Amino acid sequence: MTASRDNGSRAIGGARATRRAWLRILCAAAVLLMLNFKGCNWAGDSAGSGAATALTARRPQGGTDVTFFVAADTHFGVEGIAELNVRQIDEMNALPGTPLPRQFGGGTVQEPRGVLIAGDLTDGGSKPQWREFVEHYGLTGKDARLKFPVYECTGNHDRHAFLFRPVLDGVKRRHGSLTYSWDWDDVHLVSLDCYPDAGNLRWLKRDLARVGTERPVVLFFHYPLLGPYSDWWKDNEKSAFRDAIEGYNVIAIFHGHYHGSGRYTWEGYDVYNVGSPRHSAHSFAVVRITDTAMTVASRNWNRSVWRWTHRKAVHTATGVPAPRD
Repeated sequence: MTASRDNGSRAIGGARATRRAWLRILCAAAVLLMLNFKGCNWAGDSAGSGAATALTARRPQGGTDVTFFVAADTHFGVEGIAELNVRQIDEMNALPGTPLPRQFGGGTVQEPRGVLIAGDLTDGGSKPQWREFVEHYGLTGKDARLKFPVYECTGNHDRHAFLFRPVLDGVKRRHGSLTYSWDWDDVHLVSLDCYPDAGNLRWLKRDLARVGTERPVVLFFHYPLLGPYSDWWKDNEKSAFRDAIEGYNVIAIFHGHYHGSGRYTWEGYDVYNVGSPRHSAHSFAVVRITDTAMTVASRNWNRSVWRWTHRKAVHTATGVPAPRD
């Protein structure tokens, strides 16, 4: 009788343990699903501990003359998008040496130091889609159709794949982290990945502290700050971002996500949405920064015309940002 009760107790105990094990598995799966669909801000995505490439703070040296292009939302995986990206790339490759719009003050487009791409590189975050992006845009300017180096960040679409995130892993392999920075002459450029969440802001504060308050800083990430689809991150996160960059010489912020093209001001900062091969805003930005001025022009590659231009004074030898119009 005792042995029977013992066997029954063990059976009941085993069933309970099995149920607890399955409950833990289901809870873990639910957490992973929530993280997967939450968007950009999830613990596995933050590169806040990544090492920055910025050197110790130094005063501007002068002689800055930097040209670069900014694109976004290449969305490899959408039907027919590869052909549209080919047209965008061919326009980029052909643009150096062609006349600038008169608002640039004459001259020709200089060869860009590189191309920034502000997220949603793929449509579904899959490995084949990431491979297609790399095959078209490359990394060094010598390994794909595009003739210039590439500096990309990821967007919400690049996180659609469940559990395995090949796009995020690929960016980390290429640049060392999802957040990273580098210098072109006196200009300091910073990739903040999908958007400046808490982890990315911790990293950004360290990075900017090394740069100092005098040198011009260009930031790019995926989500907008104002306008359509800008509510994909919270107001308190935007306030924290504003506090993190206050006092630094941030001369431009570039983003994608909303497939449009234009400029607006947020908290006194100039923000540029650059367009996309997807939908109708077939454009990218051409940027030139010198010791005294920055010009951003939107190039419509569908018609090979300039859509709009914005020019402003910049300061590279003072910690006070230039007046913004």
